[in-house]
Amino acid sequence: MQQLLPVKQSFEWMIDVLRFAFNELVVGPWTKTGRHSAQRYLQTCGISQKTQDKLFDCVERYDNNELTLEEAEDEYIPYILRSGYDISIFVDTGMHLILHGIIGSLIELTESVLAEHKLWTKFQTFANPILSQIADMRLDWCKIKTLPNTNWLAEDCLGFGRIMSYVFGLFFERYDVATARDDTTADCIIRLREVYSSFNAMLYLLMSREKELKEELDRHVKIFLSCCHRFSKEYYHHNFVEFWCTKGNFLSLLNLPDQIEYFGNLFLYWEGIFEAAIQPAKKELRHVRKNPTSLLPAMRKLHKKDSMRRIRERLDISLAEKGIVEADDNDDDDDDIKRYQGCRIYRSKDEVTKKFSDGNVCVSGFINNNRGKRGNIYIPYSVGKTKFKLLSYELGESRLGTSQCGLPYYSCQSVLMPNGDHIYDKQLLGYVAESHYFPTSRVPCIFISPTRLID
Repeated sequence: MQQLLPVKQSFEWMIDVLRFAFNELVVGPWTKTGRHSAQRYLQTCGISQKTQDKLFDCVERYDNNELTLEEAEDEYIPYILRSGYDISIFVDTGMHLILHGIIGSLIELTESVLAEHKLWTKFQTFANPILSQIADMRLDWCKIKTLPNTNWLAEDCLGFGRIMSYVFGLFFERYDVATARDDTTADCIIRLREVYSSFNAMLYLLMSREKELKEELDRHVKIFLSCCHRFSKEYYHHNFVEFWCTKGNFLSLLNLPDQIEYFGNLFLYWEGIFEAAIQPAKKELRHVRKNPTSLLPAMRKLHKKDSMRRIRERLDISLAEKGIVEADDNDDDDDDIKRYQGCRIYRSKDEVTKKFSDGNVCVSGFINNNRGKRGNIYIPYSVGKTKFKLLSYELGESRLGTSQCGLPYYSCQSVLMPNGDHIYDKQLLGYVAESHYFPTSRVPCIFISPTRLID
C-alpha cells in the first residue's frame, strides 16, 4: 500500500487504536521491531506524542508485571476518550482555524514564494498603499492592517482575506514572477492563483448565513485542498513535503461541513469579538501563565494601567472643553459620523467624483444584491451633520476580464438616482437601502479600480 486513506476520528476508534498498538507491542510482531513501527502507526492515527510515551511506559511496566491489563488501560487511554462525550462537541472555531490558521499560512506561503524571487519587499511596497486606504475607511466588516502581518488580530486576517484575491491578482499582473527565477514556470503562478481563488470561494461559503450548504461546502473545501496539492506538485521538488499536509488546520477543513450542519453557521460560535481586549493582558501574562503566585501582581499592574488610561482620556476631554488644549476635530476618528452599518459616508460629492476622475478609485459604498444579478453601486456623501445624498454608478454589461485570480471587472458610469436629488437621514441608512427606492438587500462593498497603481 502506497497511500493512506483518511479516517473520520471518534473517541471509540482512538481507543481501539491504542488497544491495538498496546497488544502488538506486548504479544504481537511489534515486540521485535520495537517502538518504531508503533510510533509510525500512532502518528498516522493522530495520537499525540504525550499519549504515545505513556503507552510505551505502560508496555514496559506491564512486561515487568508492575501493572495489570485493566490498570494499564486506565493509564495509557486518556480520560477524555473514556468520558462518554462525542468528539464532535470539540468544534473547530473560525477565528483560529480559518483566520489565524489558513489565511496566516497563505500569507506565509506567498512570502516564501516571493522571497525566493526577491519580490517580497516589492509586494509590501505595492500592497500597503491599498491596505492603508481601506484601513482609513474604518469599515466594521473589513478591518485591516498593513504588512508584514505581525500582531494581526483575527479581524485583520479576515479583512485581508476579503481582498486577498484582488491584491495578489493585481500584483501578479504587474510583476512577471515567472521570469524572476529560471526554474519557475508560468504554470506555477497559475496554480498559486488557483489557491487564492478557491480559498476566496470557500471563505464565502464558510461565512454565509444560508442553510443547506453541506454538499457545496464540502466540494469547495476539497477543491481548495486540491489546488494546494497541485501548486505544491508544480512548484516544489517531488520529495518535498507539501506545505498543507504538515498543518492540521488544512485537514480540519474537512470537518466543517458536518460541523456546520450540526451546530449551525460559524458566526454562531465566533470567538474573535473580544480578541483585541485581551492583548494588553497577554503582554503582561506572557511569562507567568504557569506560575499562579505571580498572577495577582500582574493583574494589579493591568488594573493600574487601565485606570491611568481612563484618567488621561477624561482629562483630555475636560481640558478640551475648557479650551486649554485643542479638541481633536479629525472626522476620521468619529465612529458616529464616518461609519454607518459598514458603509462610510464621504465628506462631499467632489471627494468621490475626484477619485473617479483621477482613476485612483478605492471607495466604500453598497451594492444591491438583486437575486444574483449585477446591481448599481451607491456611494453616500454628507450634506450636513445628519444628512447625506447618494451617487449611483452602473456597471457595464460585459466583463473587462477575469485574469486577476478569477475576479470579474466591469466598466462603470455615473447614472441619475431614480428618486432625483433626495436627501436622507444618516441614522436611516439601513432603512434607505431597504426602502421603495432600493427594493433589494443592501450589501456593503469596496469599489476598487483594477488599474490603479499600474497606469
